[in-house]
Amino acid sequence: PAFVMPHSPSSASSLMPVMQLRNDTTTSPVPKNVVHVKTQSHSFWTGYQYKCSQQEEGYWKRHELLMVRAFQTWGIFRLFIDTVLPLTYSWRGLAGSFFLAFAPNVAITVTTLLMVSCTSRFRKYIVLIISMTSVLLAIVAGVVVHVHTRVWINNAMQSELSKVVNYIAGDPALLQELEDYLKNTLSASTVNLQLALLVPQVLLLAFAGLWRSTIFAVFAIPIGMAIPLLISPEVPTLIVFARGIGGAILMGYLLGNLVTVTLTRRRSFLLENYFQVALETAVTASRQADSILNHTLKNTMADAAGNIEMFLETDQTGTDVIHLRQSCASLRRGMRACQHRQAYLQLAAEKYKIALHPVALRDFATELTAGRQVTLDVPEITVLLDPTLFGLIFDNALSNAFKHGHSVNPNVRLTIQCDTDEHPCVRLKFSVSNAVNPKRPCITPDYVRKLLAGDALQQTTTPMSNRIGLQHCFEAAKAHGMTASLTQRGQRVFFETQVTAEVAEVQCVVTDALREADLSAYPAGLRIYCIDDSEPARRLLHYNLVHRANTENVVVFGEDCAEVATFTQRVLEDGDIAFLDQHLEYDGDTDILGTDIVRELVDKGYKGLICIRSGNVAEADLAAYEAAGAHCAFGKDVPMKQLIDDMKVAYTRHITQRPSIQTVTESRPSVESCIPEDVM
Repeated sequence: PAFVMPHSPSSASSLMPVMQLRNDTTTSPVPKNVVHVKTQSHSFWTGYQYKCSQQEEGYWKRHELLMVRAFQTWGIFRLFIDTVLPLTYSWRGLAGSFFLAFAPNVAITVTTLLMVSCTSRFRKYIVLIISMTSVLLAIVAGVVVHVHTRVWINNAMQSELSKVVNYIAGDPALLQELEDYLKNTLSASTVNLQLALLVPQVLLLAFAGLWRSTIFAVFAIPIGMAIPLLISPEVPTLIVFARGIGGAILMGYLLGNLVTVTLTRRRSFLLENYFQVALETAVTASRQADSILNHTLKNTMADAAGNIEMFLETDQTGTDVIHLRQSCASLRRGMRACQHRQAYLQLAAEKYKIALHPVALRDFATELTAGRQVTLDVPEITVLLDPTLFGLIFDNALSNAFKHGHSVNPNVRLTIQCDTDEHPCVRLKFSVSNAVNPKRPCITPDYVRKLLAGDALQQTTTPMSNRIGLQHCFEAAKAHGMTASLTQRGQRVFFETQVTAEVAEVQCVVTDALREADLSAYPAGLRIYCIDDSEPARRLLHYNLVHRANTENVVVFGEDCAEVATFTQRVLEDGDIAFLDQHLEYDGDTDILGTDIVRELVDKGYKGLICIRSGNVAEADLAAYEAAGAHCAFGKDVPMKQLIDDMKVAYTRHITQRPSIQTVTESRPSVESCIPEDVM
């Protein structure tokens, strides 16, 4: 949760590097050394494997399954050929050795197919299997040429050309000439057929690309096929050398193709990897910058709102302060918007976790509408809801009502209807309505559907200026299990939601009673020490703690980093309550975390109350504060009166070790169990 605020250079000093960076990226968006395969790979004999093992592993994983599928496709095709081809000769009355010569091909193909398809452990050797299979089939092809040539010659002499043989039987020279002619003709055609049958293996090797084993296969295939042919007495040497030259040319072409395909693939992989890393880096940097901006905005608005509150409390006589009050309410809406941004990011990532808390609907509505002219019709009831999601929904809904309603008198109303019965749950209907702006088009169901799908046209007369607010509302409502709708009825536009919620009145009565008792038991004159790097925040804490916490013993620290040690020493000496900002940032590289100071206080045996006041109070941040040893944490958007009252309650319970509010309300039934089945 901790982060370091960057040191911001002046605009003059940062302008030149930015312009230079833009020029560089325009002329050369990708550095040449990033996608130059040979500079990042080993030699040709390794198949240009990457020097980086992680890159090589990623490249292999990308192509492994593709090669497995290609091998399986080739295997099925090869089995079909080796099964059907012998059947086409079955009527010729050939010797059994002719058909038996196909058996090794079938055995090799079936064995390798089973190895790759039935067990995943062999798939990591898929390139080796492809290469060895190609070499073995090339050797078998040479043997097949020998067997088939002999069978074809015998068949011709005994069957096809029997009359010719009988006619020249008395002339050995003619018989020898006939036999030599048959050897040349039949062996050449048989070799051609086997070379044609090797084409699928060559294509499979080309698809696999350049690896150590495929390089071996390129040289071993012609050698493996040539050896049986050179040994065979049935195949003339001239035929072997003639076809060998053609095979060598084919293997040379294959090797060149392997190099080209592999370099192209590996360069494409480097490009994709580069852009992926660049995108992830840009996204991470953008998130960090957004988080820093969000943190800074919340702190700035909290300081501004606190200063206005102090002025309103000390100087109201004879001064029209309505605009200041509206400004203060606007600042608090801005702080809520920062909190809603974090919630929406989690909603978009589908990681948001619903957190139900007792919500007094009338107080909740009053806070939402502060500084805005809204007519309220809200019952006095407390229910269990997620206040963050509901704030996101109705802050957007109210903003839209004022922005897109009637330009003179939008007449905005917030209504909450409650259907009460004996059931522990109630059905709530929330409605935000406004007068129709006659200059805007009528809102129809089809338009709302397109709006939520992002298909609505961006026009100046649309009911929503950027469409995002409505999408936020509907997504937040869906996450909370609510139904939402936007309709126009007559001269009014209605945004309505319905939800089933558990009533928390009994628990709240107990909670309120305990809270009042704790507030009454809070002692006066406690020594409270605060540290914050913001001067307005220090002034705000000092003023409110003195006036609201019944003590004059309030000391603030944090003007410079030297005061951190002084603060720690004073707290350990006689401090009753310690208030810490999480991020203490000073000139240079001095950035101190409040949680580090908290750990030091706890390690040295501090027994008082430790409070963190920070702009970051997400779930992960709160967990970090608790792990460090803090007893409570407050967001900087929390009003000072509420903060100090909560601090008093926390101090009383910390000293007396009485159960917390959370412990008292732990036994509440699940709200989900109170929702009717038709709603779920």
